[in-house]
Amino acid sequence: MDRGSHINRRSVEMSNKRMEMKSPERERLLLDEPIVGDQLSPMRATLVEMADAVKTLSQQNVSQLRQVLQTLSGHLVNMENMPATVFKDLDQGSTCAGARTVATMAHSVREHILLECGAISAELAKLKKVEKEKKRHCMSCSLVGFLCYSAQRS
Repeated sequence: MDRGSHINRRSVEMSNKRMEMKSPERERLLLDEPIVGDQLSPMRATLVEMADAVKTLSQQNVSQLRQVLQTLSGHLVNMENMPATVFKDLDQGSTCAGARTVATMAHSVREHILLECGAISAELAKLKKVEKEKKRHCMSCSLVGFLCYSAQRS
């Protein structure tokens, strides 16, 4: 055997002995370290919960928006039909004098407009609430995206 191979064999044996000595220490460290899968399990469960919550919020928002749009459409139809409604109101009181008819008409128009404007304002308030919920929804989505990105990098 030449001297070079003897030295190489000897350094391999020494390295193996060092590894054997460090092996129990390495085992202890490995056992103390949490397994990546164990770390990711709670994160995945949280992500699933958040995704479900986001889905539920989205479905609720769609329902709310649909209701508000239907209600606003109904009030729009009422406002479009207002001339006929006011005319009908005037027709019921047609025995009045001309000046009184104008005052009655003005009052009737004002009442109908205020009624419809109040209903539209209430629906717009609902839309503002939905807008706030959408903003929270977007923040939740951003957080879920960040957590997914973080989980992939781990």
